[in-house]
Amino acid sequence: MKTYRTQRLFFSSGSFGYEIWTSASSDRYQSHFTFLCGIFFYFLILDRQNEYIHLLDYQWKRQLKDDQAKARSTKLVNKMLLQNILPQHVADVYLSKDREAGQLFSESYQNVAVMFASIPDYIAFFNEGDDKKPLNILHEIISNFDQLMYEVQFDRIEKIKIVGSTFMAACGLISGRKSSIDCDNEEESFTKGQNARTMAKFAAAMMRSLDEMDYTKFELNAVPDFQLRIGLCAGKVIAGVVGAQKPLYDIW
Repeated sequence: MKTYRTQRLFFSSGSFGYEIWTSASSDRYQSHFTFLCGIFFYFLILDRQNEYIHLLDYQWKRQLKDDQAKARSTKLVNKMLLQNILPQHVADVYLSKDREAGQLFSESYQNVAVMFASIPDYIAFFNEGDDKKPLNILHEIISNFDQLMYEVQFDRIEKIKIVGSTFMAACGLISGRKSSIDCDNEEESFTKGQNARTMAKFAAAMMRSLDEMDYTKFELNAVPDFQLRIGLCAGKVIAGVVGAQKPLYDIW
């Protein structure tokens, strides 16, 4: 009953504003219509404002999702690029959020086997008219060497770098085995002899790969007879990353 009385009081002529807008009884319906039109346009504008706010909110959320997707894609690309430059376990260290900026990364090993395999007089075989053929053939040769490291027996071999026509690799750089150059007394999983034998088998596989190389697609004037000159050594090494703008993983 109380609610009903309140509604009647609100819609009465005194409280509803008829007497304020006009004193003529014949114009009260017109005033009522004007009032309702004002209320209608007020809620219409309020509805459009809410619709606009929801549209902006949707666009912001969509933009946020797109930015997050682009950030994930960029992070994945950076990770893949870094893993192509650095070994897997070293790349994980540099991608870690716990790593301090400017912190030097180094590892010390006692039983690493290192190999240098070069092709003597490689550039001398070609002439000025061969253009990009020396690079294309070297790329094919090195790619075949890289494929060998996917074999299970050579999974402990890490390619270090390419200098000219020289291929440098190491065996025994176990991921995360050492965290600083002070860890010289920690026992390693493989001896010098084991690492050296694995590296010697890999060198033999490289020789077979070079002998089986097909040069016909390069349209050379003469078929090359490239040979590998290989040097092996086993002992203590320090592995680390040098450089800030273009980090380089190397061993000493």
